Amino acid sequence: MRITTTHVGSLPRPHDLLDLMKARVTGQPFDHDLYDKRVTSAVTECVRKQVESGIDIVTDGEQSKPGFFLYVNERLQGFEARPKMHRKFFPAEVSAFPEYYAQYFKQAMLGGTVAGLPQTKRPSSIAWPMLTSPNICALAFITFFSDSREV
Repeated sequence: MRITTTHVGSLPRPHDLLDLMKARVTGQPFDHDLYDKRVTSAVTECVRKQVESGIDIVTDGEQSKPGFFLYVNERLQGFEARPKMHRKFFPAEVSAFPEYYAQYFKQAMLGGTVAGLPQTKRPSSIAWPMLTSPNICALAFITFFSDSREV
């Protein structure tokens, strides 16, 4: 019996796409047509590599998304950064591998290589985007990802 394989989450984006994304999310001028074409070609490259690697169920590798929280802010209304409110992510694992996670929170997670959320002096803590309006999609999102079910 064969086990079908896939993956979840982001796959590395090409550096030139990251540069275009950074310009886009920071409000700098960028070529919109070039951006769209580069996202399309990055997805094509990503899918090709997955197929070559034997992945059965391929994804776009989230090539078009500048980072999880930035993507949420682009797609859902009712969130804003609250720099004085912080949330720790998976503290047991972070304490077991502090050097790895210091780098991970700085660059990989949160779109740090593009334009991340405000960091704190504690590497495993970020300024969590807070729900500020009664948007049902936003409410469902924050309920799913919160440590507490009190929203």
